[in-house]
Amino acid sequence: MERIIHCRDFFKLSDEEHIDIDVAFRFNGANVYTSEGQLVIESIKEINEIDGPHEIKRYIRPDLLVIEGILSYFTGHLFTVYQLSRSEQRIVDDESKFPEGGDSQGKFFF
Repeated sequence: MERIIHCRDFFKLSDEEHIDIDVAFRFNGANVYTSEGQLVIESIKEINEIDGPHEIKRYIRPDLLVIEGILSYFTGHLFTVYQLSRSEQRIVDDESKFPEGGDSQGKFFF
């Protein structure tokens, strides 16, 4: 049996480091966007029932590494799991609340 976990990682975009980006795109089912001075990476995955909600990090790690690498390359600022300011995980009962979305246009302003 599987269960669905929703994960949201927050990176604080500091004025002191002159990080001024505005992004909104999807990568392999992860939503990446900026909101209220933070970069947010939001993912939803099915994980094994035996695994706890925090195990989602193991399932989404390859996608996070690619997203963080892309952001680091274009901004010149390091984005890694160690720069997280906050992370949330929760069990959801219905994946349809988080639609995959079709072909949508993304944005990346820096």
